[in-house]
Amino acid sequence: MKKILFVWMLCCGLMACNRDDKDTHVSYKDMEWYVVEDSDDELDHLIYEVYKSTGIPLFYKDTIRSRTEVNEWGGVYTLYQILNPNYMIEGMSKLWTFTKSTDREKLKKGVELFRDEVYPKLPKGYRSACYLLVDQLRQKEFYTDVVGARKGMNTTVIGRVAEVDEMSEEERERLAWEVVAEEVYDSIQLNYSKEVDAFFQVSFVLCKKKDVYSDIITKFKSNIPNYNAGSNGAATDPREAGFLRWWQSKRYTPEYKDDVCSYLIEVLMGDDEGFAERNAGFKGCLEKYDIIKSIAVEMGLRR
Repeated sequence: MKKILFVWMLCCGLMACNRDDKDTHVSYKDMEWYVVEDSDDELDHLIYEVYKSTGIPLFYKDTIRSRTEVNEWGGVYTLYQILNPNYMIEGMSKLWTFTKSTDREKLKKGVELFRDEVYPKLPKGYRSACYLLVDQLRQKEFYTDVVGARKGMNTTVIGRVAEVDEMSEEERERLAWEVVAEEVYDSIQLNYSKEVDAFFQVSFVLCKKKDVYSDIITKFKSNIPNYNAGSNGAATDPREAGFLRWWQSKRYTPEYKDDVCSYLIEVLMGDDEGFAERNAGFKGCLEKYDIIKSIAVEMGLRR
C-alpha cells in the first residue's frame, strides 16, 4: 500500500512540474513599489534628487502604488502598497495614528530636514525601505502623545513636518536622532539583551516591582518613590521611577521600547554633563543613561 501511495505522489509531482507556463501567474512581489520618478513639480523633483543621491525614497502620501492583477479564476483585483507604521508581521496594531501633510512648502522643509539632518546620522544597515513624512504622529487617536518618528514593517514615519520651519537647531537635531533611535532599537534589543535587561531592572528595583511598564500610573502608587496622587499620579516626577516621561496623556508608564529610545535620544544628543546636571537627584536615571551610552558607543553611534 505504501509503495502504491508513493508512486501516486511521484506522478502527481511530475505532472505539476510539467505544467505549461501559460498556467502560471505573474507575481507582484518583485514590483518596484518604492521607485521615485522625476517630476517638474518642485516638491516631487526635490524628493527625486534626494532619492538619486541617497537611494532612499520619501513619500508624503500613504498609498504610493497600485497594480491590477488577474487571479487564477479570471477575477480582476487591485493591489495597493500602503505605508503604515502599524503593519507588523503578526498582524495590524492600532498604536499609532498620523495626520498627512498637504502644505507643500512645509513638506519641502521636511524633505530638506531629512536630507541635511536625518540621512547623515543614519548608520549604514539601519535604513528603512522608505520614509513617510506627515504633519503629526501620535500614540492612538484619543491620546495627546506626539512623537517625531515611528518605525513600522514597511516604512518609518517621520512626524512634526508642520513644525520644522519653526524648530530650533537643537529641536531639529533631536528629531533626527529620534529617527535614528527608531531604526536601531530592534538591533539593540537583539544584540544587547543583557544590557537592556539591566536597564529595565533599574526601574523594577526603584519601584520594588517585577514590571512597571505599559501600565496605568495609579497601579503603582504604593511603589513609586515620592508618589503624588495629583492628576491621577501624573503629578509624580517620572524620574522617581527612572523614566524620562509619562505616556498616553500622562496616565501610563512607558512601554519598554519608548523607555530605551527616550534615553538613547538623550545619549545621541551628546550632552552628558547637561543630562547629569538636570537629573542630579535621580540616581536611577543616571544609571540607565550610562547603560544606553555604553551600548551606543559599542555600536559606533557615540564616542
